[in-house]
This record gives sequence, structure tokens and C-alpha cells, in this order.
Amino acid sequence: MWKAIPNPFTRYIEMAMIVDGCEASVIMPYKSEWVQQYIHEGWHTKKVWDVDERKNA
Repeated sequence: MWKAIPNPFTRYIEMAMIVDGCEASVIMPYKSEWVQQYIHEGWHTKKVWDVDERKNA
């Protein structure tokens, strides 16, 4: 029987950047090294979500 693997991430971040006059955004699991890389590339933080699967179950 197939069993779902629990999602280890409980925090997600939306990063955005203006490209050719249009806003591009990406939502990804919050990991400090990923966020720092995106900030270094010119992205900025739009929103951070805290997700607690126990509340949503």
C-alpha cells in the first residue's frame, strides 16, 4: 500500500523580482541558504507562510 511521505517543510517563502517591467515570483520552502542566494541575485521577500500540517489535518 502506498503511503504519503510527510512534508518536512513547515515554512514557505514567496520571493519576487521585476523582470522587463513585469513581476516574477516564486514560492519555495524556506531554507536560509536558498533565501540568501535569491536575495544575492536581486529577489526580494514578498511573504512568508508558516504551515502546520497538524492544524490542517
